[in-house]
Amino acid sequence: MFGYRRIVVAGGETSGAVAQAVTDALGPGDMRLALKSGNFGAPDFFAKALRVMEDGQ
Repeated sequence: MFGYRRIVVAGGETSGAVAQAVTDALGPGDMRLALKSGNFGAPDFFAKALRVMEDGQ
């Protein structure tokens, strides 16, 4: 999947569609996926999510 290993997506329906596509395309390897509904989460959600993923948590 183009070498991507971390994806952050906003929007409930969009997140669901991305999750479906990603899980259908998964092969061997480590994939981290952060899902966020459109009306939930702090303004810095994306930065925090990426930081946590980089730390391996």
